[in-house]
Amino acid sequence: MRKDRRLGLSRRTWIIILIMVLAAGFLIYSTILLLLNRFMHPADFAGLPNYMELIERRLEIRLFAEKVHGFCAAIALLGGCMVVYDFIKAGSAVPFRKLFALFGGIAVGLLACAGIFSLLDQSAYGDYFFQIYGTGIYLIIAFVIVMIFNLGKQRRLRQK
Repeated sequence: MRKDRRLGLSRRTWIIILIMVLAAGFLIYSTILLLLNRFMHPADFAGLPNYMELIERRLEIRLFAEKVHGFCAAIALLGGCMVVYDFIKAGSAVPFRKLFALFGGIAVGLLACAGIFSLLDQSAYGDYFFQIYGTGIYLIIAFVIVMIFNLGKQRRLRQK
């Protein structure tokens, strides 16, 4: 396992940290959305004199949750790009099953979290999965890029 000379952390440790950052952002977003739907549901505001004020407050809180998720996803994406760059520079190839397990595990973990939250709050079922769409696209792109470079490495190693 190649170590990062600057911080002494292995590539695997960086991957775990980045997955935890991504998961934390998603869990914060989902928890805030669940609490909003439980305690500040728009249907509960009907007929109140400050209806619009409450709706605006709800939207501000939800926007904050989306920004937290976006920030964590951006950190995970940028860190992931650095790990992929390090992987490309490294000399050894990684078995396909390990790469598939890594990317598949991330996807299944996000889907499982979204599924749990959507079961807890069926009034906003799709909102929990909505945040996964963008992350899923980046995961697919990263998987394809890593697979292309991994196949190239395997071919170079076989030729030697």
